[in-house]
Amino acid sequence: MHTIKLFSLEHKSVNYIGIPTLGNALWEEKLIKIGARWNKSKKHLFLINSKDNLNNLFTFFKGKAWLDLDGLKKSELKKVNVEKIQFPKEYQLLLIRKRY
Repeated sequence: MHTIKLFSLEHKSVNYIGIPTLGNALWEEKLIKIGARWNKSKKHLFLINSKDNLNNLFTFFKGKAWLDLDGLKKSELKKVNVEKIQFPKEYQLLLIRKRY
């Protein structure tokens, strides 16, 4: 039985599920019918990351292949540009007194 390692993608603030090249043209055609798209430059399929699409992948590959979801877990935190927060002077003094 095959193991397919799914991975996460992000493009224009939209999360996608990446599916590597499977080597099986029939599977790839059926995945495209489900709603997957082909990325020509990276040579992989991708779907919008949603519960419905993940459920569709599980039902499609049931009995055919194992899906490895480790690549979908977000291990890195997004960097957010936060403006410097101005605390009141009394609060800063309180923190200094408490040695925080």
